[in-house]
Amino acid sequence: MITIKDLVESGVVQKVGKDGVKLLGTQFNYPVTTPFHLEITRASQRAIEAIEKLGGDYNLRSPKQACFKGFVEES
Repeated sequence: MITIKDLVESGVVQKVGKDGVKLLGTQFNYPVTTPFHLEITRASQRAIEAIEKLGGDYNLRSPKQACFKGFVEES
């Protein structure tokens, strides 16, 4: 599972706001062919369809859950 912590530490996500991380299904610059499993807070319908088409899945987490401690930027 690719967690929010993994996304932040890898630099894919620059910061996590109070609403967490939303995955958007926009154009990819490179093809993704391997199923993957994500932990996110929100996702667009297009992103969900793309994940499921590859055989992957996702877990939706609340921004208030402990997995966000240390990653959420306070405003």
